[in-house]
Amino acid sequence: MAMLSSQTALPQLQTPSPIRRALALLVGTVREARRPALEPSLLGRKRRPATTRLIASAPQAGQVAILAAMLALSAITVWVPLATTFRETVQNEDKLGPALFDFGVFYSAGTLVAEGRGDELYEPTSLAEEEQQVLDLPLSGDSKTAFPFYNPPVVAGVLAPLALLPPLVAGGVFLAISFAVFLIVALLVARRAGLQGLDGWIWLAALLGSFATADTLFWGQTAFLVFGIWGLAYLLLSTGRERAGGAALALLAIKPHLLLLPLILLLWKRRWKELQGMSAVLALGVMLSIAVSGIGAVPRYPEFLLQAASWDDRNGIFVSGMFGWNAFYRSVFGPEAGMTFILIASLAMAAVTVGLCVYAWRGSWEPKERLFRARFAALVLAALLVSPHLYSHEMVVLFLPIALLIGCMPTAFAQRLASLLAVAAWTLLAWHYQLLFSTGLNFTTPAVLGLLLVGALLARAPAPVADSSAKGLGLALP
Repeated sequence: MAMLSSQTALPQLQTPSPIRRALALLVGTVREARRPALEPSLLGRKRRPATTRLIASAPQAGQVAILAAMLALSAITVWVPLATTFRETVQNEDKLGPALFDFGVFYSAGTLVAEGRGDELYEPTSLAEEEQQVLDLPLSGDSKTAFPFYNPPVVAGVLAPLALLPPLVAGGVFLAISFAVFLIVALLVARRAGLQGLDGWIWLAALLGSFATADTLFWGQTAFLVFGIWGLAYLLLSTGRERAGGAALALLAIKPHLLLLPLILLLWKRRWKELQGMSAVLALGVMLSIAVSGIGAVPRYPEFLLQAASWDDRNGIFVSGMFGWNAFYRSVFGPEAGMTFILIASLAMAAVTVGLCVYAWRGSWEPKERLFRARFAALVLAALLVSPHLYSHEMVVLFLPIALLIGCMPTAFAQRLASLLAVAAWTLLAWHYQLLFSTGLNFTTPAVLGLLLVGALLARAPAPVADSSAKGLGLALP
């Protein structure tokens, strides 16, 4: 009986109850989860042959080589010559030139406002008198005006305090503030777009070493602020801050032609909260402009802009040196085609451009989704292409949609390839004028159209994998 009881008890010990099986499974799962996460990858890496490891590291090595080459070439071709030019400008003391020439126009406009002569902002003779006191360059045109003031009166009012400083000091303050805004917004956009590691470094090196960035510094232009406005609008809209995002877009009114397409988009999408923010800022700008230049500035400024749209090779307008559709058709057909034909052809292509932007924005408004990056990139690219007044320094804005397109890529490998878009933009901007003068053709504008097509296609792509925007740059960038 003892033997029988022991034999019958043995199966009971070998067959655990369902509760015991569940506990054993739970303990095993916990033990498995507590193992170091790197252990399987380390074991797998040990089994990989040397050839496989070399192939896997080749793209990263290529990115390092590209980054080093861009940094070296930017230093030689951009930053050293720019530093030399600024040293010559500093030696002029009371005059601006050869650098900061465009800022001299802003300074002169601010001086008119500071002296209570804001109603003379768009009078060529009055502005010429101030420019002759500031600029150390021969003035051109029958009116002896270097450049007219193309911005709204409120911009001159903001610049008025700088007119109380010596021209060179005022130029330094203006560049320091605008470059700080530019750099901070660029890093925030890159982080929000999900640029990481060498992808982010390559984009930042292309941005800071581009000919457009150097041109903005050389002329003392507002392109850094325009970049900051576009970037701020993206950061606010992509995080659901609707009214603030619309208010940020309204700041594009410092370059009114850039505001038109975002306004059309918001009206089409019936984004009333964004339009409320935009309307409030625009109304404030109109009131400040009236305070600066008087009620007569309200009709006079739009009339001045319409008149300037027909200018070429005079009053500081050189269509051949621009980057929009008007510049493209100017390079294809030459000056003998006439500005009327060029404007009509540009309007036709602008309609196609707006159509692509509309295609990208079809569907519901989802600002927190990754595809919003592609949509916003398409908006910025379309606004650049349809602009009738787009010079090389304003092409610094091109790098913002490139960052968003890089961040749209669904895999790390695709993002690594897309980082070459920044290299291509850096190269094309550096050689744009050489290609234009040697071939007579503008290759940059069609390239921007190609980026717009990429943005539109990405915006219409199926829903991607989990968003990486929360990760951002981390410690990958300074």
